Amino acid sequence: KHKEEHLQRGHAQGGIVRTQLRMKTFILCCLLALFCTLGGANNAQDSFTIDLGGQWNLKNSNGSISINGKVPGDIFGDLMREKILKEDPYYRFNDVNYRWVGLDNWTYSRSFVVPNSMGKAILWAEGLDTIASVKINGKEVIYAENMFSRHQADVSSLIKYGKDQSNQITVSFMNAVQYVDAKASAYPYPVDATDSPLGVSNGILRRNFIRKEQSSFSWDWGPAFIPQGIYMPIGLKLYKAVFLNYVVPQVFANSPQLDSFNVNITVVVKGTVGTSLRILASCSQSKNVKSFTLEKEGENSLLISLKVDSPQLWWPRGYGGQPLYNLDVTLLASDGSVLDKSSQKIGFRKVKLVTDPIKGGKTGENWMYFEVNNLPIWAKGSNWIPSDSFESRVNDTNLAELLQSSADANMNIVRVWGGGLYQRESFYTTCDKLGLMVWQEFMFACAMYPRDEKFLSLVKDEVVHQVRRLSWHPSIIMWSGNNENEVAFGWGNITPKNKELYLVDYSVLYYDTVHKALATQDTTRPFWPSSPSNGFTSMKPLTGAWGNPSDVNRGDVHFYNNDMYCTDVNNFPKAKFVSEYGFQSQESLESYLPVSLPSDRSRNSTLMFHRQHHANGNLELEQQVSKYFKLGKDQTGDKPFSQWSYLTQCMQSLCIKAQTEHYRRGKGMDQKTMGAIYWQLNSIWQAPTWSSLEYGGRWKMLHHYVKRFFAPVLISGYEHDGNANIHLTSDLNMPLSGKAVFTLRKWSQKNAVSSFVQNFTLAPLESKRLYSASVDSIVKGSNRSELFFTFAAFDSTGKKLSENFHFFSTLKEVNLPSPSVSLSGFKQINSKSVQVTVSSNGHSPYTWLSTPLQGRFDDNAILLLAGESRTLTFTSKYDVSASSLSQSLQVFTIRDTY
Repeated sequence: KHKEEHLQRGHAQGGIVRTQLRMKTFILCCLLALFCTLGGANNAQDSFTIDLGGQWNLKNSNGSISINGKVPGDIFGDLMREKILKEDPYYRFNDVNYRWVGLDNWTYSRSFVVPNSMGKAILWAEGLDTIASVKINGKEVIYAENMFSRHQADVSSLIKYGKDQSNQITVSFMNAVQYVDAKASAYPYPVDATDSPLGVSNGILRRNFIRKEQSSFSWDWGPAFIPQGIYMPIGLKLYKAVFLNYVVPQVFANSPQLDSFNVNITVVVKGTVGTSLRILASCSQSKNVKSFTLEKEGENSLLISLKVDSPQLWWPRGYGGQPLYNLDVTLLASDGSVLDKSSQKIGFRKVKLVTDPIKGGKTGENWMYFEVNNLPIWAKGSNWIPSDSFESRVNDTNLAELLQSSADANMNIVRVWGGGLYQRESFYTTCDKLGLMVWQEFMFACAMYPRDEKFLSLVKDEVVHQVRRLSWHPSIIMWSGNNENEVAFGWGNITPKNKELYLVDYSVLYYDTVHKALATQDTTRPFWPSSPSNGFTSMKPLTGAWGNPSDVNRGDVHFYNNDMYCTDVNNFPKAKFVSEYGFQSQESLESYLPVSLPSDRSRNSTLMFHRQHHANGNLELEQQVSKYFKLGKDQTGDKPFSQWSYLTQCMQSLCIKAQTEHYRRGKGMDQKTMGAIYWQLNSIWQAPTWSSLEYGGRWKMLHHYVKRFFAPVLISGYEHDGNANIHLTSDLNMPLSGKAVFTLRKWSQKNAVSSFVQNFTLAPLESKRLYSASVDSIVKGSNRSELFFTFAAFDSTGKKLSENFHFFSTLKEVNLPSPSVSLSGFKQINSKSVQVTVSSNGHSPYTWLSTPLQGRFDDNAILLLAGESRTLTFTSKYDVSASSLSQSLQVFTIRDTY
């Protein structure tokens, strides 16, 4: 129905649109001719690039819609800009209402001028989404079937040269559903992709038959739009004899002391056989020049090395600095003229994945941790998913803000999940600068995959391209084959019935294709087969440690249990490395306002069920909240919805806090845990998800807790076998001494029941227990629900290192007095920062300050003690005044939800 309406409108507008487009095309050609005459984006005397980005023509399969398109971009961005789509795709049910867009076939076209021939012309496209026929002057030069590959074609003989000669390029897309249906139907046996029930996720089947962002077919946290488009730059490279295609550095330490490094550089060029050239490479004080003659037509890989002495080392965040060095590579002709050049920044570090047997451990018990510059690193981070359904809405600023939020919350690692996208360059550059290690997965997730020759060829090209493209970045510390495809052997109704067949498929794809292609490009980083996985028993020959991928004695583990009591440590795995775990929460009212109606704002509205793509997710949310907090009846309205969102975020924070603290303590306990990467950092749209950041980057309550439980020093408490225990955990590579203060309090009174001090010393990177006593001896006959513990650690100078709390019962069991929480002392710090003091006359857990203004407090979701005042600083994305913050600020407390 929706498609027919748009087709009818398109016919009515077609004549006017085509006339406008002819005029715009003529003007564009004139401007481009002038641009090319002046040299275009001339980066070297013997080569230059014509950027074909900008305005194109876009039409659908029958021509009823014909509009201006923008490149790089996608069809949804263009249809929104031209008002064909009247509403945002995220508004209410538009993921279904706009499904017709992704099911149509779309063609981009434009004219361009090439004033002069330089001998050779290469058409290049950095990213086409996904099935696309590219024609130059009517002849197909590229047939693209992989969103993740660079596509190139020699079009020298097809280009019309001259200022008065017009060339035509068309990029015609086939919709992904049509493609996967044909591929799946032709395949000799079923290949299963394990997805959320389609009735829950509103998704599309057979995503595993196409090399496209898997989550664009929907996921349990995101919608299905299956976009199309030229989503990355496209252009022409004109050159005489040779041009740079990739520069692929591999950085090796020459000594255990890390005082000297070799940079082995593979310079991938395209050129004419017999061409002579020299390569000049330089980094820091090191230079090298080497002569070459191209041995074949087309692509040649040329090797040159540098030795760099005494560089400053690149460290993960929290362990040292992140110095970066320019690596410059220049192609020189025999007469010394510059043919082409490249400059990128690299870092010097040594990385190792340690999976050795644990000395004194159980049989089959192995470590799993990252060692950087010979130092064991406790990995603290989150999982990254695509930040939007449409790459046209993603920009470098958005990505930098999300990553900065990770760094500000004391993370040192981000896992780029395998069901999304290889991120754009600025993502990794930001991680380099911030010291965020990147666990980079190849883009396969939750499925078996085909292993026909064509599919494997597409995968090989993808791996080679992506590794070449990303190898510069010191932040990337590991390549990983896929997300959950090893554990997926036990999923669904198809794969378990013929595991031997799918095991062969799996081995051919990840061992014989992905790993083999990776090894031709990068041998400096470890490879991990899947997540979760037991890893390998041997690298030569490559042999998997087959078995239970969720074995807590080796490898990494994913752990979810939505039915458990999430504060009981007996429910948590004693794993070596936990790379996924989490609980859902609802996004804030402010997040939903642009995409909902007032009638949608209740916890069980039709829209909220539509947005919940995890089976039984809303019920699980209610059940988890009800275990710990008093939950009233569902009501429609902004206030009850805000309170519901607040309670889900309290629950999420409580549960993930308890679990993460268990893992951090674990490095000093028998379990020997060395990493925790929770699911997930960001949201792709406004929905109930596992994220700590809402769509757009607003901090949920959880993210403030992340900042605390990932702090370099953590004091934490838990109960086990009737005892209350307090641990102190340090990630500092230095000894630590100081004192810990333990205070027993009653919910009903201001003054403490008791307090005592204990001195401590910690070795570098140590975690140990400071205190243990039976709960009965602490409570001393009182009801558990009347009491709670607070504790804090201070260093030898009196600086507070960490503070925390432990409740002896759930808050719904507490007869919680109604606190009077007040705001005062609004003070302008600068144009973007305002201070405010928050006070309470009663104990107020989960005190939450909320404002629709874009920004965040330096601390929030706090346990505000009776008689306590705290001064918090709000930093806005834009200019903000003290009065505007004062007028918009709202305080949420647990007692307010009763």
